[in-house]
Amino acid sequence: MSPPHRRGGLGPSDSEVILESTRHNDTTASIVTLWAEINPVAGYLCGRQPVLSTLFKPTVHNVKEMRYRIHALRQQLPQVADSRLRATADALLSALQSQLALPHPSGAGPSAAAMGGVRAAADGLNRVFLADDRQACCMDAYLDAAHDLVNFETLRWWGHDFSLLTRRECLDAAIQLRGALLLLQQSWPEFGGKVNAILAALREYRMLFEIEGLASGAFAEYWPLLRTGDAIAGPQRTPGFPDCLQSRYQIQESPQQIAALAQAWLEREVPLARKVARQIAALPFASGADDLQAVWLRVCIHYEVDCGDWAARVARACEDYGACYLLARDPDAGARCGGRRCPAAQQRLSLLSMINAWAGAAARGRPAPAPDDDAASPLAGLDTALAEPLCEGMAFCLEFDYWDAARTLLAVAAPTPVQSAYLALYGATPEAQAEGVLCAQLETYIRRLLRYVRALGDARIHDGETTYTDFIAWAAGVTGLSMETLHAECFGLMAAPGWAACQAVGPAAYTLSRQHSAVRGVSPRAFHSAAARQRAHAWPIGKSLLAQGTV
Repeated sequence: MSPPHRRGGLGPSDSEVILESTRHNDTTASIVTLWAEINPVAGYLCGRQPVLSTLFKPTVHNVKEMRYRIHALRQQLPQVADSRLRATADALLSALQSQLALPHPSGAGPSAAAMGGVRAAADGLNRVFLADDRQACCMDAYLDAAHDLVNFETLRWWGHDFSLLTRRECLDAAIQLRGALLLLQQSWPEFGGKVNAILAALREYRMLFEIEGLASGAFAEYWPLLRTGDAIAGPQRTPGFPDCLQSRYQIQESPQQIAALAQAWLEREVPLARKVARQIAALPFASGADDLQAVWLRVCIHYEVDCGDWAARVARACEDYGACYLLARDPDAGARCGGRRCPAAQQRLSLLSMINAWAGAAARGRPAPAPDDDAASPLAGLDTALAEPLCEGMAFCLEFDYWDAARTLLAVAAPTPVQSAYLALYGATPEAQAEGVLCAQLETYIRRLLRYVRALGDARIHDGETTYTDFIAWAAGVTGLSMETLHAECFGLMAAPGWAACQAVGPAAYTLSRQHSAVRGVSPRAFHSAAARQRAHAWPIGKSLLAQGTV
C-alpha cells in the first residue's frame, strides 16, 4: 500500500532523496554534455543540443582538455548513488577515452554516432541539414566548422604512411562529403561560396590518399589493388584491439569466442538460406538463377521500387504494426524532424530491403517511457557505442519478427486494418503476398548471414589472423555471396574495430533472453519495449537485466 500523500512541507527523508538525485543527475548530465561536445551530430540528434553549429576538432589542446574533463568527472562518480547508473556513466567515460585515443584518418568511429573528421562533417549534412529545414539558421556556422575541420584533418595526416585499405576508407569518406555538399549547393545556392571552399579543401585531403584506380567505383578495378596491398602487408593486429572491445562496447568475450559464436551461426544458417533460395528459383522471375547470390539479385530486381514513392508508406505501415504488436515507441520521437528542404537523390531499392531496414532501424528509435519513469537519467536515450550490442540484438530479432508477422498474417481470415496495411506491402493479392513473404524470408536470412560474416571478420582481421581481402574471399566461398556484395556490406564497419562484433554478441544474448521470456508468457511487444529501455545501461548491465527477466 502506498504511503499517504503529504500536502505539507517535505520531510527530511524526502529532502535527502532529492539532494542525492540532484547530485548524481548533475554528474551524469555533465558526462552527457561532454559526450555531446565530442559527438555534436549525435548530440543534436539525441536532443542533447538545441542546434548543430560546430564539429569537434581534435587538436592537441582540445584532446588534452577532454581527457582532463574525463578524469575530473570520473572522480565525481561516487556521487552517483545508483550502482547501475554509476557503472554506465563510468563505461561511457571509458568509451570516450577510447574514442580520443584511437583516431582514424577517415573519421570512422566506434558507432554511427561516434564519428569524427570528414565522416562527421558529412554525417551532419546528410542527417541534419539535408533533412531538417529548421536547422538552416545554423548552416553558415556549420559550413565554417566543416571547412576548418577538413583543413585540420589534411594537415593532421599529411606525411603519414597508409595501407591501401585505409586510403580507400578515406576516399570513401571524401566522396560521401562531396556528394552531400553538391546536393546542398543545389538547394541552398546562397551558400555556394562556402561549399566551393570546402570542396577545394576536400581535394587537398583526397590527395593524401589517392592512388591510380583506388577511388574507382568499379569493384573489378580497385579490388585487385586492395588484394595486392594485403598480400604485401600480410595479416596485422589492429592497434587498440582487442582492448577496445571492452573499453568502447563493454564486450567481455574474447576475439576467439566472438569468432566461434559467429562461425557456429554461419554454419547453421547458410543451409537454411540456400533452401529458401531453391524454392524461389522455381518462381518465374528467378528462373535460371543457380546460386544464393544470383537468386538474391533476382529478388532485389523483382521488388525494386523508387524510395521516394514508397518510403512514407513503408514507414507508416511498419510503424503502425510495430506499435500494436512489436515495440512501443515514444510518440514524440520524431518531433525534431522538420520539413525536408533538399529532395533526396533518386534511389531505387528492393521493397523488401526497405521493410527489413526499417525494422532494424526501429531498434534504435527512442523507447516509450515506463509508466513510473518520472525522472529519467540524462544517460537515457543516448546513441552511444555502449548501446550497440543491445541495439544489434534487438534489430536481429525485430527483423525476423516483422517477417514472421507477415507469414502469420497470410493465414488470418479477417485481419485488422493495421494488419492489412502491413501485409499489403508484400503484394496486392494473396498469391503475390505469399510470394513476397517467401522472398522476404530470404532477405531476412541474407541479412543474418551478413551479420555473422561482419562479426567473424571483425574478430579475425583485427586480431591479425587473416587479411581483409583473404577473409572476404573465404566468406564468399562459404556463403555463396559474391566478394563484391560482401565487401560492400563489410568494409565500412571494419574501420571501427569491435563495432561488427556487436552483431554477434548482442543477438546471441538477446535471442536467448527473448526465448526465455516467451516461455514465461511475455509477449514480443512487452519484451522489446522494456528491453529498449535497457539501452540506458552499459551492455553487461542490460544483458544481465534481460537474462533475469527484468522486462
